[in-house]
Amino acid sequence: MKHLKTLVVAKSFAAMAIAASGISGPVAAHASEQDGVTCAADTQATLVNGVLTCKKQKVLASICSPVAFGKTLKVNGNIVMNPTGSDTCLAVGAGSIAPSVMAPPTPGIDPPASAFHRVVNASGPDTFVADMYVYPAGAIYVGDASHGVKCPSGFNAVGINGGRGLRCEVVVVKRAGCDIGWTIERHNGKDLCIMNTLAGRLEGNFTIPEDANYTGLIGNPETHGWNLDKDRVGNTDYWVSEQKSFRFPAAL
Repeated sequence: MKHLKTLVVAKSFAAMAIAASGISGPVAAHASEQDGVTCAADTQATLVNGVLTCKKQKVLASICSPVAFGKTLKVNGNIVMNPTGSDTCLAVGAGSIAPSVMAPPTPGIDPPASAFHRVVNASGPDTFVADMYVYPAGAIYVGDASHGVKCPSGFNAVGINGGRGLRCEVVVVKRAGCDIGWTIERHNGKDLCIMNTLAGRLEGNFTIPEDANYTGLIGNPETHGWNLDKDRVGNTDYWVSEQKSFRFPAAL
């Protein structure tokens, strides 16, 4: 019978910040669903209760700027930084000293200025540091990366790459069913496909995985990557696929 149903900051007065990826911008996809997603090497990965987050530091330079001396002081000529202890700036000619300031963050890319704090370097220029979250690499995400990513409902969360990544997988299990025209019945502890015809009762050789785009014309599921699990739930047979199904984690 045949069947249907499958900144580092440079230590100089011209310190430069490393470009940061966006807090909520898209990350280019370059992996398959089976590969999952993984936090970049320069991030701190956290996988808790199936939620993966990737955190990194954004570092901006300590600079000398006329802005540091306020609007009332007209600064002419050079401004020199003294990096000893907490950085100070000397306005040559004016004789005024003011603390250094943070290089301006890039709107829409860097965290807000309020998120940064000064890190004092006793022997060189200070830096300004803020924590920021980015999405893991492997899929395209848009949103607030601080919320992390999680597997869709029905998929199991599997930590990969030393806990730095997440793969979502599930074993495909389908109830035993029959092709159109056949009726499933329970006989002697096993599900069978039955058809009543004018010539009499026909009994099929096997059931098929229901709602799996499988037809009996393909042949016995046991020769096509499926295993029959009798009485998996109560008095019902199920077909279990030898192949897992995968899905990318979703942004929260």
